[in-house]
Amino acid sequence: MTLGGVTTSFLLDRQNVVQETQNGSPVATYLVGPRGMEYRQDASGQRRWYIYDGLGSVIAEVDQDGKVNPDQQGNETPLRKYDVYGAIRNSQEVAPGTSSHKFVGSLGHSTEDDTGLIYMRARYYDPAIGRFISEDPARDGLNWYLYCENNPVNLVDQNGEWVIPVAIAIAGLVGGIMNCLLAGEWTFAKFAHGFVVGAAAAAGGFAGPGVGAAVGAITNALSVALQGGSWREIKAALAFGAVAGGAGGLLEAVEGVVFIALFYSAVVGMLTSDAQAYATSFD
Repeated sequence: MTLGGVTTSFLLDRQNVVQETQNGSPVATYLVGPRGMEYRQDASGQRRWYIYDGLGSVIAEVDQDGKVNPDQQGNETPLRKYDVYGAIRNSQEVAPGTSSHKFVGSLGHSTEDDTGLIYMRARYYDPAIGRFISEDPARDGLNWYLYCENNPVNLVDQNGEWVIPVAIAIAGLVGGIMNCLLAGEWTFAKFAHGFVVGAAAAAGGFAGPGVGAAVGAITNALSVALQGGSWREIKAALAFGAVAGGAGGLLEAVEGVVFIALFYSAVVGMLTSDAQAYATSFD
């Protein structure tokens, strides 16, 4: 990045910045630990340690004298406060600090002072509007500009690409485990039924009730067919899979937060799977 004739470059260890240079000369070195960035050390050897909030945003820098957010005169200033989408609420009261790591800075995301944009590797995020400024390159979901599926209080974005299949798989695992617990039977068939309908319900949470119902019906029916189920069992699987997927979509639409829908979807998946087993138990 070049600004005012100064070219700033970053040395990476995988996705983490470990050194910052300007016109080829090192200006800062970063220590990366279990929490993410632990401190920034400038060319003179002065260190600033990071204090994070629960989301991993830098709320303070502590210098080697133990002063919190010191300004240029060495006076301490308040902790940095953010709104839910990352805009700084008390920027006039807090010293700007030496580091560009601010909102979710533990992930290595840097905030540009000139634009206020946050670089999240795959693309830039604008905390003023709570949206990315370009489309999701992974093309996940229906809205490719959303940040954390409109749930920035509980979620963070590692690289600017929202990986929906992981969330669907988690909902499927929960659905499968809950179905086995309810049935008191730890078999592949029980787990597979719970997994499929839980995942289908989660897919509905991302894609809407129509797509969720279609995905739930097809995947659930295929699961039963591959296990040698009868035509009656396959028809029941179609119906209950559609209910699970459609319910996931409706829940997401009502709640407006996908991970709330994932929790409910796993429950819907478990209950639907058990109801399916009950419905096909009659001769």
